[in-house]
Amino acid sequence: SETLPWHGLAMSADGTRLVATTSFQEPVRVSSDAGLTWTLRGPHLFWKSALASSADGRLLVASAPISLVHSDDFGETWTERTGLPFETTVSLASSPNGSILAAGAVGGLFTSYDGGATWSRRVGSGSLETFWNDVVSSADGSVLAALGPGPTGGLQIHTSVAAMPRLTYSPPSNAFGT
Repeated sequence: SETLPWHGLAMSADGTRLVATTSFQEPVRVSSDAGLTWTLRGPHLFWKSALASSADGRLLVASAPISLVHSDDFGETWTERTGLPFETTVSLASSPNGSILAAGAVGGLFTSYDGGATWSRRVGSGSLETFWNDVVSSADGSVLAALGPGPTGGLQIHTSVAAMPRLTYSPPSNAFGT
């Protein structure tokens, strides 16, 4: 692959479709052959590193400084959505069909149940001093986890069930996977 200042990456479940951003002001790069070749698509923006893909790679979402940019055709065309209840997106997660999205952002954790058309704050004060990082989703989108502010400072693991009615602090065990 090219030596570029790669900034973000997302992939379909089978690994054939990828979307990537660089730190340049340029369109996103999409690949339908597992990254062997890349095509520039979409608006010329300074991209953030947050990207998400549905399992089949048809639905994509990428973060720009004050917007999210969506594609519903494997990255062929892109639509910029502004006026979101958050500005700086740090992390994105998608359910396999792309209908449930989660955005870890400066000031809170937000969810969308309509593929990103509308968003609601789930947790967070809106303070620019709080960051919600590395949001991830279960296969059916019913359980989400994120790194967010902890009760004693720093980042803690927070989890939810039933498509995130409320996140709760989950202290990690001493052993991975237990």
